[in-house]
Amino acid sequence: MTLKPGFTFIEVLMAVSILAVLLVGVHKLQSQMVSMSQTTQFFTQAPLLAQSQLAELERRNFKDIQKDSGEFGTAYPGYVWSLRMETLESEVLKKLACAMKKIDLSVSFNKGERVYRLRTYRIVPDKAAAELQDKRPGPT
Repeated sequence: MTLKPGFTFIEVLMAVSILAVLLVGVHKLQSQMVSMSQTTQFFTQAPLLAQSQLAELERRNFKDIQKDSGEFGTAYPGYVWSLRMETLESEVLKKLACAMKKIDLSVSFNKGERVYRLRTYRIVPDKAAAELQDKRPGPT
């Protein structure tokens, strides 16, 4: 009996199974890297978008908006924002002719798959109160 050169069926089967296990591991690692990259991109982009929305709100002088929402357009597909704003009452601020606004702004991606929430408080001059303050007689 002479030995023929080559691999046996068992040796080939073992090599293929080891290769399959390695490829599954590489695939899982690649999927995880893509997911982490998307998450990092969202948490980099969302604060910038939230800040731009706050700047737009400041540009409109904090008009009495209680709720609002919208999209960021074709430049940022899949990103949507929602805003909730309320005026907080304070005797001190009334004396100063100011109002405090509590602003809750959220930026979400892919129908809520990822959400970035921002809460801020802003002191805004109250125009009606400021006009009354100007009409009051001052000390002479």
